[in-house]
Amino acid sequence: MVEINITRLVTETDTWAFSGSVATHGSNVGRNTWNAAKQEAANAPLLTTEDQLAAMAMANNYTQFSFTVKASKDQAAWIESIVRACHAYQGGEGDDCEFDRVVIRILEGDLFPDVQIEFDDSELWFHADESGDIEFTANLIHEMLKHFNREDRLGFTWSQSCSKMRCDEFSGGAVFITKDDVQFMSAVLWLGDKIRESQNIPIN
Repeated sequence: MVEINITRLVTETDTWAFSGSVATHGSNVGRNTWNAAKQEAANAPLLTTEDQLAAMAMANNYTQFSFTVKASKDQAAWIESIVRACHAYQGGEGDDCEFDRVVIRILEGDLFPDVQIEFDDSELWFHADESGDIEFTANLIHEMLKHFNREDRLGFTWSQSCSKMRCDEFSGGAVFITKDDVQFMSAVLWLGDKIRESQNIPIN
């Protein structure tokens, strides 16, 4: 295990020369603040134990989105019925469900899709705070467009983030939805394709 003493690097290097700012209450105010910050860092304990390092490594990952879709009351009621049917299907009560085929297409193997849906006058608000289910949400909207024969071209974007600054754990994407098709775009996959393309590696 390699330990880097960040505190020592900071306190032994005076980086004030890299800043051209001057505090409004005197030219030395900013420098004094920087010196105080360095002193505080010097007195702070370093991560030296395995437990502390493990605690630092723990992180939460998030898939988040928030968007609205125009909808009538009938369409909102249909969405609510489908969501209820999905819950029933997941609970083993789907054999007699009126929406069985639609539910199976929407779920696509997802046992507990995570998305909140709210209806307000003429809009459905889809949002997810932590672990949003992108495919479920897209398939649900797709089935609504198909059921009501809507010609809309809809879509939404999502973000994937991490509570720690872990490498390669930040991404996102977009989905384009019509009554005929659902198309997904992932930033990670797009970047991978571009890299392989630049190296003349066949893209599947």
